[in-house]
Amino acid sequence: MPVKKSDIYQAREPLQKLLTLPLPAKTAYQLAKFARKVEEEWQAVEAVRNGLVRRFGKPGEGGQVYIDRADTECYGSFLAEMNGLLGQESEIDVEPINLPERVDGKALEIEAATLLALDKFVTVGD
Repeated sequence: MPVKKSDIYQAREPLQKLLTLPLPAKTAYQLAKFARKVEEEWQAVEAVRNGLVRRFGKPGEGGQVYIDRADTECYGSFLAEMNGLLGQESEIDVEPINLPERVDGKALEIEAATLLALDKFVTVGD
């Protein structure tokens, strides 16, 4: 499945939330396999982002480098590079994961923001 790097980058944290839910073994296994693939892609994007921060950033306290949003030239260059990266597609070998509506007779409760971030990767329904 072709997926933009932005979708992968934004899916990491919501996916971690899903991994903590009590789910049937098959669904939990599919999520764990998918999480491993997302983590690999996320790490690559994060490494490039860190390089861009070092390239366009300024030294701050304690040796930390930060992007100064007031420096419109550097900040604009950083955003252009980052948006270019996040707009690229990756091929991820994953089928959409079907989350059950109910687990052990109880409704599965998932925050809307979590589902929104994972919209391309999960479906809900028995």
